Amino acid sequence: IVFFHGGNFQTGSANEWPAHGLASRGMVVVTVNYRLGSFGFMSLGDSESGNYGLQDQRLALEFVKNHIATFGGDPQAITVIGHDAGAASIGFHMQSPYSRNLFRSAATMSGAEVSYHSYIGKPALAFNNTMKLGRYLGCTQSVPEHVWDCILTRSTTDIVYATTTAPVEYNRYLFMPTVDGKYLPGNPLWTLMNAPSGETSILSPV
Repeated sequence: IVFFHGGNFQTGSANEWPAHGLASRGMVVVTVNYRLGSFGFMSLGDSESGNYGLQDQRLALEFVKNHIATFGGDPQAITVIGHDAGAASIGFHMQSPYSRNLFRSAATMSGAEVSYHSYIGKPALAFNNTMKLGRYLGCTQSVPEHVWDCILTRSTTDIVYATTTAPVEYNRYLFMPTVDGKYLPGNPLWTLMNAPSGETSILSPV
């Protein structure tokens, strides 16, 4: 079992979901941390599409696929489970050409990739949010890449504070997974409705 925690892609930790009970029953369980908020999803649009948090999750899935046998697991029997943003993440991975083949089955709780509150639909909107964050951090350069570099010179505390205080005009948060045409190939609902039948079993009770 690989577990992705929730928290609206803004907060949360793998430590909130200890797996001792499952492990004591013979299951091999991996709980995953991934980058959140601006650190996980800041984007320059087409030139730098972000989605680092999802890429962290993909790297964890690749590690499990390649090495879980060493820990007594079966790389052909990987089940991913997610709550809230973790559940939405699973939906994104099932649609992504980069990660859809890294697990056999899935279970999602209290979250879905098709929810309006789970993603930013256009790279341009994600780009605007990054520029807004830059202004709140005093990064007012005219070249977007220079704004990006300036943001990276600010402290973690300052970036988090600016992220949580800057006004949001689209959705609930400045930074979330972005439909970039690459890692996330298209609108999640459209992609789901037009996807061919696959081999991944999914349980979504809530």
